[in-house]
Amino acid sequence: AAAAAAGAAGMAVAPVAAAPAERSSAAMVATAEGDAAVDGPRLEPPRFRLLSGELALADLGDVTEVAEARRRLAAALDLPPERVQLVAGMALLEDSDPLPAEPGAEIVVVACTEPPEVESAFLESVGLDCFEAIPRCEVLNLSGRGLRHVPERLILLASSSARRLHLQHNQLSTLPPGIHRLGALQMLDLQRNRLIALPEGVGRL
Repeated sequence: AAAAAAGAAGMAVAPVAAAPAERSSAAMVATAEGDAAVDGPRLEPPRFRLLSGELALADLGDVTEVAEARRRLAAALDLPPERVQLVAGMALLEDSDPLPAEPGAEIVVVACTEPPEVESAFLESVGLDCFEAIPRCEVLNLSGRGLRHVPERLILLASSSARRLHLQHNQLSTLPPGIHRLGALQMLDLQRNRLIALPEGVGRL
């Protein structure tokens, strides 16, 4: 389990549970309806779930490819398609990929709601050229950067690689709801922030 230092130590919560179908301001999950276009028994369509675990409805019953799923989710979220990303397991799905068809498949939907200029300012403040560099980082040192928030996209891209995440000496009052998805994390340092609560699932890190 990752150790949350100082002020955040000892604050743990249960894993995220599936929420009722509601619209989320950050990202949406769509439950596709309809039959999979394959021979044999009917397959359960994939479920689309936000990092926070929230669910929402969108018309994805006949969708079989990532590009079209992103387009429809983006329309529901009132975002450009390039601001919506889909993840299956720990892999970022490409537009040319088919949607997972195995029974019970879940796809994580990340909506990049921060304006591009805000994301650019974040990257500059932490010394990164682009978000795509994050999956190659085992140690993310974001300490002492004056950060007021951590983009959900960082959590998504670091989910399978980051082993140490330094967020101490910032101005964080909250953490991204999907931070529990940092499956490789061994150390989380949150000292000297302004945290008033931790999201569900932190205790499972």
